Amino acid sequence: MSADSPPQPPSRGEGGGTGQGPPSSKILIFVVGVVFGPGAGHFLAGLPRRGVAFALSSMALAIIASVAVASAPSPLTVSLYALPVLLHLGSLADLAILPRERMRRATLPGVGQVLALLVAGVFLRNGLRNHAVELYQEPSASMAPTLRVGDHFFASKLGPPPERGDLVTFPSPEAPEQTLVKRVVGFAGDRIEENGAVISINGEPIPRCELGTARIEGKDQTFVLEKLGARLYLVMLDAHAKGSSNAWTVEPGKLFVVGDNRNDSHDSRTWLEGKGGGTPTATVIGRVTYRVFRAGTLSFGPVDELSLPRGAESLQDRVGPCRAELGGG
Repeated sequence: MSADSPPQPPSRGEGGGTGQGPPSSKILIFVVGVVFGPGAGHFLAGLPRRGVAFALSSMALAIIASVAVASAPSPLTVSLYALPVLLHLGSLADLAILPRERMRRATLPGVGQVLALLVAGVFLRNGLRNHAVELYQEPSASMAPTLRVGDHFFASKLGPPPERGDLVTFPSPEAPEQTLVKRVVGFAGDRIEENGAVISINGEPIPRCELGTARIEGKDQTFVLEKLGARLYLVMLDAHAKGSSNAWTVEPGKLFVVGDNRNDSHDSRTWLEGKGGGTPTATVIGRVTYRVFRAGTLSFGPVDELSLPRGAESLQDRVGPCRAELGGG
């Protein structure tokens, strides 16, 4: 360089030495990383390559966890959801130990990268929730004892269409803004009959085995084990309720669904001002597969786990013989 050559600006590697004034507040960068997720703080600190690495890794782990839970729910696959959290903590630790001299002052492109990451994260979460798996909370007792008030469970949106006996989520035919969960009993063309506590499909009663009666929250409840397809599940009936006789033919393009709490479930038997009817097959959101919370605590298990509620423990010894009677092992 000649003696009269103009001074050259310092090179711009990833971070540091930009000649744009002092770097941004490290506290601000850390807060952005906490709020906007892995990579966001690095973008603001002028470390785009590191930001991209953290952001893409977090997204990839979220996709892997969601697809795994939707396809094969288990304690192992559910635990995969911890990996994006651990990566987020790792990205925050990286920001915490990052020397201040390696950071540069926030620029408009850096802010734009943070906002782009936020938008991408929103689209990813919505995409996984709409097309892979979604976590729900049961608000009512209509599916007791299978699902109890406050239970959190996954609904899978991958895999085959629902089969007889599956639990499904869908918008209420009467109030579409509400999401319901019920058990599939009948398909288009099926003749569904209810005679007292017994439901029949095309003239064949659903195979059942009575466990006995227990007093639950001040009411005598009879517990029954039923089998639909390959599904074994528990049903709860008011021991003193009067039985009724009704029959329905499932319309084309619809499913006939009922709750496991047979005397306290508003479903295909009572919709449409008591006339009853199905829910459109096309509106099914997903198949309920796995429970992760019960009574506010971690409780992993298949939704059809044959677990009797508190107060009915004395009937547990009957579960084994009833399973054998119904051919469930």
